[in-house]
Amino acid sequence: MDLVERLPSVPEYIGLLSSVGWPSPAGEECERALLGSLAAVCAVDEREVVGMGRLVGDGAVYCFVVDVVVDPHHHGRGIGMAIMEHLETFAHRRSLGKRLDLVAAPDVATFYRRLGYKQLDTELMRKTL
Repeated sequence: MDLVERLPSVPEYIGLLSSVGWPSPAGEECERALLGSLAAVCAVDEREVVGMGRLVGDGAVYCFVVDVVVDPHHHGRGIGMAIMEHLETFAHRRSLGKRLDLVAAPDVATFYRRLGYKQLDTELMRKTL
């Protein structure tokens, strides 16, 4: 498995989201979202993208880890850990913010805690447009 610093293609992005049961926006929305990334990394196994992760933010203060996904057929191989380490190193090298934030579903929160992330006392708030 190799890590490649690049955006996933729209079909790769949609396929990975689907592999873990996450909903996917329409193709045009996916393309716009991907192009808004500060950085991205893909895990490639024999020319197939089996994992990905992205950084989004303003490039100075706010930096968020998003879309860290590993195809379930490839879980347990350290791919998620490698993606996170790569994104963290990239953000640090480029001074993309003072901290990294992310939102973790309860079933993967332990993974991020092992990497040093802490649960904040705040609640995520959202308004659908």
